[in-house]
Amino acid sequence: MNLKKLRAQREARRAEILSRVKNHDPDLAERLAAVQLDWFKVKNAAEGEDTATIYIYDEIVDSFIAEWFGFGVSAEDLIEQLNGITAKNINVRINSPGGFLFEGLAIFNALLNHPANIHVYVDALAASAASVIAMAGDTITMMPGSQMMIHDASGIAMGNPTEIRDYANFLDKQSDNIASVYVYRAGGEVKDWRALMKAETWAMASEAVDLGLADQIFTKPEQVEDPEKKDDEEPVPEEDPDEEKPDEEDEEEEDPTKKDDEEDPDEEDNVEDDVDELIEALMKKPHRLDNRGFKYSGRDKAPVQDGLFTDKELEDFIGVSANGNGRK
Repeated sequence: MNLKKLRAQREARRAEILSRVKNHDPDLAERLAAVQLDWFKVKNAAEGEDTATIYIYDEIVDSFIAEWFGFGVSAEDLIEQLNGITAKNINVRINSPGGFLFEGLAIFNALLNHPANIHVYVDALAASAASVIAMAGDTITMMPGSQMMIHDASGIAMGNPTEIRDYANFLDKQSDNIASVYVYRAGGEVKDWRALMKAETWAMASEAVDLGLADQIFTKPEQVEDPEKKDDEEPVPEEDPDEEKPDEEDEEEEDPTKKDDEEDPDEEDNVEDDVDELIEALMKKPHRLDNRGFKYSGRDKAPVQDGLFTDKELEDFIGVSANGNGRK
């Protein structure tokens, strides 16, 4: 079936379903129309940046499966977006169980021939055809806990004994072809890689590095202090242990913002002290008759008797007029 015709049929079917949903719930139909199931994703470099990122997070399939069933990463779709990347660096992040060999080889060679620097990161798994794609990296980094799996090509055949034997020979050739990709990146001999492939070798991160399938295991870079920021900071002077520190009382200064007319919390206590002093002075005033001082313990004021004091004396000591009009 023609691929363009297949795409047209799928879009027509999709439009029909959305139309039926819209009759019942227009808002739901609008949300469904906006859904995009990206089984792989390309994050282009923003303006002023020089690195783009490709995420391969699904099976490697051909265009027919990708279009008809709506899942998987096909060479056609990925390469179409890859050719639109103009960044100097491309990070390829892989978490894939593999899939179709020819699709994987096409993606491998497209990355290999792209002018950008290709940096491959195995985020979790690069198995089978996905491990072939990983070999396109100028650098290959295994993330902590990630792994690779390599094995012989496999397929399904049906026919007579001759046809089955021919197909087995075909798979051997394809397996040799896969091994040649590992030789291209890691060195060694095809027969040695075939031995590992026949055993279906699962290589943990460190083992992939030891085999030459990867260059390094990711380590988080240390944060480097900005020298310009460091220079801007004022140095904190060191304290001299021999230097005498001023008393805290001397360091206290009068607050210039404090108003003169602001109430003093101790003012009330000061007034009471003044009253006590006045009473005490009144108690000690000499008596007119016997020239003795009065002493009245526990009394708030001295008793006032007519004729004992002049009006002026009373006013001076207690602020009370002799005629009983109270305070001034």
